[in-house]
Amino acid sequence: MLFLILVLSAFPVSEVSVSSITYTLVDSFYDKEFTNRAIDYFSKNYSLKITEDENKISLIYQIKKNGVSRTELLIILLYLSKNPNDINMLTRKIEKGKDIFEILKEKKYDLNPLYIQSNKIKKEIEKDLDDFKLLKPVIEKEFLNEKK
Repeated sequence: MLFLILVLSAFPVSEVSVSSITYTLVDSFYDKEFTNRAIDYFSKNYSLKITEDENKISLIYQIKKNGVSRTELLIILLYLSKNPNDINMLTRKIEKGKDIFEILKEKKYDLNPLYIQSNKIKKEIEKDLDDFKLLKPVIEKEFLNEKK
C-alpha cells in the first residue's frame, strides 16, 4: 500500500485526468478478468452483441488499456448497448485523451442513469471476483520475489 501511495503522490493532481484518478494500480493488475466478465455480462443481459465481432472485442480492450476505470468501462458498454455504431468514435476520442464523461456531455447524454446502473453492474461483477486469488501471484512475483 505504501508503494501505491508513493506512486500516486508523485503526480500532481492537476496533471491527472478525472479518468485516471479512479484507476488504481490494483485495477490494472487484474482488470482483464473484470473486462472479460463485463463483456460476458453485456452479451448475456443487453442487446450488445460484442462476442459476435472480434474487432469490437479488441476495441473494448483497447479502450480499457487507455486507463479507463471499471465504472467508466461499464458506462461505455451501457452507452454502446443503445448506440453500438459509436464504438469507433469512442475509441478514437478516448485515445486522444478525452474521457467518457466529456464525450457524453458533448453529445448531451444524461450521465446519471448510466452512472447509477454501472455501479450496480460493477458490484454484481465484482462479487464473483476473488481479488486476492488474482493478485496473489503478482504480489509474490513483484513484491516478495517468491516463486510458486
